Amino acid sequence: MSPGSGREHRARGEVRALGPLRDPVPGPLLLHLREAGLVEVTKKGIWSFYRLSPELPAGARRILEALG
Repeated sequence: MSPGSGREHRARGEVRALGPLRDPVPGPLLLHLREAGLVEVTKKGIWSFYRLSPELPAGARRILEALG
């Protein structure tokens, strides 16, 4: 999900690997991020792929880029 990573979409397990998150936290966390308009989800079969929302404010995007 990192804007500079070259990959726009990441699966839930990949999102968990990006930071100090443990199950079952990622599911509810991603739901809150989606409800807040910070991430978008694309479903393919049983998989859900997440990406930063294109409407994400520039300041928020810079913070996320700094976090890695």
